[in-house]
Amino acid sequence: SYWDGKSAESLLSVCFLSSVGKSMSGRWEVGEVFIHSKVLVVDDKIAVIGSANVNDRSFVGNSDSEIGVILTDGDNPNPENVGCVKDFRLRLWRQYLGLSLDGQDD
Repeated sequence: SYWDGKSAESLLSVCFLSSVGKSMSGRWEVGEVFIHSKVLVVDDKIAVIGSANVNDRSFVGNSDSEIGVILTDGDNPNPENVGCVKDFRLRLWRQYLGLSLDGQDD
């Protein structure tokens, strides 16, 4: 399938949003836009990444704007073979634990 042999790096991008405009004093200012995201990983087979909260503001659709993506790895008969979702989880944990992203510190 399309996903076979692809790493998380080739499938995911990290982007930053900024707002740019003139302040009331006439100076150009740049401000970062922060997205509060959530990640759910199930059995290293499915990852749900998005901004939605479990409340009416996110689900009703007339207040907040939300975005999300689902990553899936098909049936993988070889548990030693690291799929996209497991690679994503390991890299995310390494980042939060301050370890090298390539796994040298594992």
